[in-house]
Amino acid sequence: MDQRQTADAIAKLTGVVTALEVQTQALLLAVVGSGVHPDLVLKAIRAVPQPVVPAPGREAFERAMEGFWRRLDEAAFEVLAPDKKRQGPAREA
Repeated sequence: MDQRQTADAIAKLTGVVTALEVQTQALLLAVVGSGVHPDLVLKAIRAVPQPVVPAPGREAFERAMEGFWRRLDEAAFEVLAPDKKRQGPAREA
């Protein structure tokens, strides 16, 4: 494999990983936004066995998981303490 093929493979892999991150974010927000308590999401995540990640990919895995946990916290906060400004105008009875 030459340098160009390696660069192409890395670019394709980056695209796939980015797509998976976006899809995961959308699913996470949909689940939490639909009323599933964030603690149930956390319990489900902890039930998934930890993957074996080769040493060269471990740092990237850890960074991606840190981002995931941050997004889960943000989604939980939005559900548990919604921003009233984002909910639209108040309706009068």
